[in-house]
Amino acid sequence: MLPSAARSPARLQPPARAAATARLRRVSSFSGGFMKPVVHTIRRGGFAILLLALTFTLAACLESASSRGLLPGLYARLETSRGTIIVHLDYDKAPLAVANFVGLAEGTLDASWNKPFYDSLTFHKIMPGLLVQSGCPYGDGTGTAGYIFPDEYHPSLRHDAAGVMGYAQGNSNDTNSSQFYITMAPLPFLDDKYTIFGRVVVGLDLLEKIALGDVLESVIIERVGQAAVDFRCDQEAWQEYFDIALEGARIRMQMQRQTALAGIQRLWPEMRPGLFDILTASLQEGSGPKPEVGAAVKVHYKGMLADGTVFDQTNPAGDPYSFELGVGQVIEGWDVVVGNMRQGEKLRVAIPPEMAYGSEGYADIIPGNSFLVFEIELVDF
Repeated sequence: MLPSAARSPARLQPPARAAATARLRRVSSFSGGFMKPVVHTIRRGGFAILLLALTFTLAACLESASSRGLLPGLYARLETSRGTIIVHLDYDKAPLAVANFVGLAEGTLDASWNKPFYDSLTFHKIMPGLLVQSGCPYGDGTGTAGYIFPDEYHPSLRHDAAGVMGYAQGNSNDTNSSQFYITMAPLPFLDDKYTIFGRVVVGLDLLEKIALGDVLESVIIERVGQAAVDFRCDQEAWQEYFDIALEGARIRMQMQRQTALAGIQRLWPEMRPGLFDILTASLQEGSGPKPEVGAAVKVHYKGMLADGTVFDQTNPAGDPYSFELGVGQVIEGWDVVVGNMRQGEKLRVAIPPEMAYGSEGYADIIPGNSFLVFEIELVDF
C-alpha cells in the first residue's frame, strides 16, 4: 500500500500464525485514563463578557477566512516550515474522517488530551512526485493517535489531481488514525482503498518544496458559514459518525467475502464446504492414520490468493516444509486441515480470513480479510 503507516518489516512465512488483534476500536476504549476538562463556574456578568468575547473571536475568524476568498465550508490551515497550505475538508461526504482530523487538531477528542495533536509534528514520508505524509507522533511512520477507525468512501471523492488529502493506513483497510497524506499528482489506483477527506485550495505549489523532516508547525481550523460552524467535532459526535461508518464497513466486508467466495468457486468449481466451512477438493488419496497434536509434520504446498495469484510455495523437488502440528506455529486453518489428512494425501483448500491472517493481512503480500487457497500434500509425520 502506497501511503502506509509503517509496520515492523518481516519476511513472509505464509503458514506463520497471525496474532489476533482487535480491530476498529473506539476512541472511548483508548487505553490509559482520559484527561477530564475542567469546568469553571462563571457568574452571570462574567458569562456575558465571555460570550461577547467568543462572538468577536468567531466573527474575526470568519472575516479572516472570507478575506482570503474562501467559499463557505470547513478548512484546515496547515502552517508548515515551507509556508501555508489551506485544505478544504469534505465534512458532508466523510464526516468521521473530518471530525477525527479536526478533533485531533483542536484537541476536542479524548485521545488528544485536550491539546492540539498535530502541532510540531514532521513530514516523515516523502515520495517525490507522488505524495507527502505527516501525522505520526513519533516522526517515523509507526505512531497513531492510540486508536483506529473504519474507512469512509464517497463516489465523488477521487485521487484525480494533486492536492488530495487522505488517511494513511496500516497493512489493511479500516486502520485510519492520525497519519495523513497529500498527493502531488493524480493517483487513481488509490481510489476506494484510502479515505479521502479534503483537497488543497491554497499552497499547492508548496507540496513539491516539502522535504523529509520539515515541520508541521500548527493546524488551524477555519469555519466559513453557519453549516461549517454547526458541524460538531467533539467526542460524542465522533462516536455517532464512528457507529455509522462501522456499520458501513461491516456491510462492505460481507460483500467482499461473498465476492471472494464466488471467485473461488469460478476458478475451482470442484471445491465443496468441509470442516469449519473450509472449501475442500481432493487431489490425491492418502493412507494410514492422521497425525496427532505435537507431531512433526512435513508438507509440500502452494499458496494462492482468491484470484489464483501464487504468493509462496515449496519446491516439489526440494525439502518439504516442517512444523509441529497443533501448537500455533502455523495459521489455524493449516492446523485444522493437516490434522485431518493422511500420509500421501493432497488437498486443495480455501481457508477463510478468520483462520488465516484476519483483517491484518501480511505485509504488502496478503491483503486483510483474504481467503487463501492452498494445495497441500502431507509428505510424512
